[in-house]
Amino acid sequence: MYKYRSGFTSYIEKFTKIDHENKVKEVEIVEGGFLDIGFNFYRMKTEIIEDPKDDTSSSCIVKSTLEYDVKEEFAANASFATSEPLVAIMSAANEHLLKSN
Repeated sequence: MYKYRSGFTSYIEKFTKIDHENKVKEVEIVEGGFLDIGFNFYRMKTEIIEDPKDDTSSSCIVKSTLEYDVKEEFAANASFATSEPLVAIMSAANEHLLKSN
């Protein structure tokens, strides 16, 4: 389990699946974060997929899936469930890797 600080609170996440062969990682928040703002459950799945359009195998596609359940009285908080932070991290990593070559 890992503890993080996000934009609105800290949280602890647990890796529920790590599949190196298929390049899949799943994490669930088990304390704090989304659970503190009315979510019953929050899971993020990340998959790294080879880019079928890249004959050099030097690029990939990152697929992110969010699964969550929100208590009815906190339904407006569902808008916080977004992959934008992951997209920002992937963009920064992409820029760094392109500069490194």
